[in-house]
Amino acid sequence: MKKLFLLFSAVFLAFFAAPCLAEVSAVPALVSDADPAGTNLRAAPSGKVLGVLPFSTGPRIVRVLESKKGWFRVQPFPVEEYEIENASTVPAGGWMHGSVLALCACASEDGDPWLYVAPSWNADSDIKVPEDTPLRPLERKGEWLKVRTSQNGKSVDRWVNEQQVTPSPNDLLECQARIVKDWKK
Repeated sequence: MKKLFLLFSAVFLAFFAAPCLAEVSAVPALVSDADPAGTNLRAAPSGKVLGVLPFSTGPRIVRVLESKKGWFRVQPFPVEEYEIENASTVPAGGWMHGSVLALCACASEDGDPWLYVAPSWNADSDIKVPEDTPLRPLERKGEWLKVRTSQNGKSVDRWVNEQQVTPSPNDLLECQARIVKDWKK
């Protein structure tokens, strides 16, 4: 009877609990690459090009799922007001280098977000950034993103919780102008 219970428990966990544990939240990010030829989606970091997310005058938003050595697995995110040109030729997902992606800091009930020295709420938080501060993603560990931003003219790398970056594609669109302005300097 005990073996039957253990078997049932294992099957239950495999089918019901495991998918919840493995689920990855998707963080919306702006594709900031201004290459008129578009931005490559690759099969793996530095891998074969699967297709191109076309350059357009409208925003190009992707969902960031995971990272490997500066590369991010993403899925194109259609924005209702804008159509992706040649959408039928754009892959459903792939890898993009972090240098072509942008995030924005997002205020919460507690105010402007803090950046942390390590990916943990218990880590030291030594930098507070204003809402809509552009952030360049470098790495992802669970619900934490290592980002690069500018502080007093210097480049600084810190960690931010995914809850403290742009929570929706519409909010990301509002921050797009600031990203373009700050990163053209």
